[in-house]
Amino acid sequence: MDKALAAAFRRACRADVEALKPGNVGVHGAGHGMDWRDFVASADACAGPLCRPHDTLGERILSAIEATRRVVSQNTNLGIVLLCAPLVQAAFQRAPGQSLRCAVAGVLDRTTVADAAQTYRAIRLAGAGGLGRVARLDVGAEPDANLRETMREACRRDRIAAQYVNDYREVFGYAAPLLLEFRSKWGHNHWPAAGVYLTLLAEYPDSLVDRKHGARKAAVTSREVAPLQSQFVRSSEPEKFRRRLLALDVSLKQKGLNPGTTADLTVAGVFAAELEQLIAVASTQTNSTKE
Repeated sequence: MDKALAAAFRRACRADVEALKPGNVGVHGAGHGMDWRDFVASADACAGPLCRPHDTLGERILSAIEATRRVVSQNTNLGIVLLCAPLVQAAFQRAPGQSLRCAVAGVLDRTTVADAAQTYRAIRLAGAGGLGRVARLDVGAEPDANLRETMREACRRDRIAAQYVNDYREVFGYAAPLLLEFRSKWGHNHWPAAGVYLTLLAEYPDSLVDRKHGARKAAVTSREVAPLQSQFVRSSEPEKFRRRLLALDVSLKQKGLNPGTTADLTVAGVFAAELEQLIAVASTQTNSTKE
């Protein structure tokens, strides 16, 4: 099971770098001092620790970031790890017949202070930018609340933290279903993940852009993306949009705008869809064995 989860995680991370995501790093172009190879190396390094079968949620997060820092010197995947760790935990702890989404909600309900402390250590180790400081439960101090409560303090300014509070609403309610919809139309290639990214960015101003550049700039970025996203997702030939997407990519990077939270949510959506497929296959095999 752990090897299957690790392989699914690597596939999700690979889909992320192969997708043409304007403003974000991928095989289409470097940016923000990072190259797509940094993200592949990070995924390869942290997949095993992230998917160990008996770790707690906090252990899973911290060990994944420790493994990442051994191969890269900057924050390439903190958001990805924070989003994917509860999905892994849920996959291991899911009751027979229980949906992955319900299992994730159960994982989040059972977080501990130790989970929060280890996650704080991971955040500090990753060197995440633009976090600022808050009066209560700041990541620079030691937490005295469980991980879900600490995320509640940050959820208004960070959409990744919000997933811990809203039971992964954007991941299961938007990203994963969109991925399946786009795959049914375009096939299993890099375009479905690009469609998820563009749709999320058009719908939700990116919280990393918000923290670094302000709410107005984040909202303007979403409005700038929206017309292109609308045309792109309705098309049966996404390749025809490559030139316009690359032009938008250059424009955003020249402005220093990196919708990194949106990219992280895209990875989580792809990973959630992969896990749901693994669960469906395992369930079918179990039923076949019983018969």
